[in-house]
Formats: sequence, C-alpha cells, structure tokens
Amino acid sequence: MPIPQNPYIAGNPVGGETAFIGRADALREVDRVLQNPNANAIVLYGQRRIGKTFIVTVHPHPPQSPR
Repeated sequence: MPIPQNPYIAGNPVGGETAFIGRADALREVDRVLQNPNANAIVLYGQRRIGKTFIVTVHPHPPQSPR
C-alpha cells in the first residue's frame, strides 16, 4: 500500500515583491493591530500558498512606533 503524501508540506514560502500583489489591505491591518497597545496577538489564516508567511517576513520587526 503506498504511503499517502502529506498535504501540509507545500515547499518554500511564497516570496518576492512581484509575487505579493493586492495584499496592502492585509499589511495595513497587521500594522493597525500591532500599533494598538491593547492588542497582544494577531492570527493570519487562509488557504495554502497565499502569502501568510510572506506578510510576517516583510513586516518590520519590532513594529514602528506611531508618530
């Protein structure tokens, strides 16, 4: 009997600025939550291979202070 392929291993994260189109709204929402002193967590969820990891990697760490 063949061993079924693991559906959760999809390869390297989606990357590159050209592959990340139309997600400015998601980045703004991450900024909004992280700038809120009362917020202590954010959850990124969605289909595989849509850029969840990329949002985290392109976001500045630590978040910039509001000016």
